[in-house]
Amino acid sequence: MKITNHTHKTNLTGNHQCRGCKQVITNPMCPGCIAKGVEQWALIWMPEIIPYLRFDNSLGIEGTGTRCALCLRDMSQCAHCYSREIYDLVVASIPELGDRFLQHFDFELKENLN
Repeated sequence: MKITNHTHKTNLTGNHQCRGCKQVITNPMCPGCIAKGVEQWALIWMPEIIPYLRFDNSLGIEGTGTRCALCLRDMSQCAHCYSREIYDLVVASIPELGDRFLQHFDFELKENLN
């Protein structure tokens, strides 16, 4: 009887670090998936920012080896950095909506803003 060892292929070349903050990605939700939720939020509160939310995962940005838990795409940016970019866009346009945005898309932003 021959016994074979089956292993899963994993991208071992990536360092699992966000291209923005250089921290290891520990909340594997990619910007593309987050953008879908932010779009729904923006439809109610701030529809004018929707064109700026589009995130194209096919831009050729090399991934880190961390896969999104929702869509399984290789990630290059962490949820914190992407949501910070959108938060900055929101408060630059309508500062009063910053807290409302954080109620839904915090990703540890509140503790870093203070």
